[in-house]
Amino acid sequence: MGMATSRKRRLPAPVVGILTLLVIGGGATAYASNRRAAAPRTPLEVAQRFVDIALVTHQENAAVGLVCNPNSLAIYDLRWKLADIESRDHLTSKLSFHDWRTVEASPEAHVTMRISIEFPGAPERDHDENWKLDLKHSNSWRVCTARKVDGRA
Repeated sequence: MGMATSRKRRLPAPVVGILTLLVIGGGATAYASNRRAAAPRTPLEVAQRFVDIALVTHQENAAVGLVCNPNSLAIYDLRWKLADIESRDHLTSKLSFHDWRTVEASPEAHVTMRISIEFPGAPERDHDENWKLDLKHSNSWRVCTARKVDGRA
């Protein structure tokens, strides 16, 4: 009885190199296209993402690339006001966003919207607020001001 010998097959180095480059290149392409797809492109998309971050998820780090100057945005005052009411009066607030409208005149745009604020258990405190966000474009759209307005702006 003879012993069976196994022989490992090896791919030539150039073939391994080409396959490695294809895998790395494909991964890099998928990553780059996914990042581009996830990045907001229009003033409305930037405004919606910013409002979500400022008032819903509270992830300030995610807002950095969406704003000109985070210290000049009055929408954060609304957030702190709601947090104060919730803490002081033991209420929860529910926000919904409506009537998004965009006026674009590059390199500037204005987005208006209505925020409905509800306090379950205290309906007498429910109210709507109209807001206007001013955006500027320089490589990408950014929110430069966000302020409460009287009526439709």
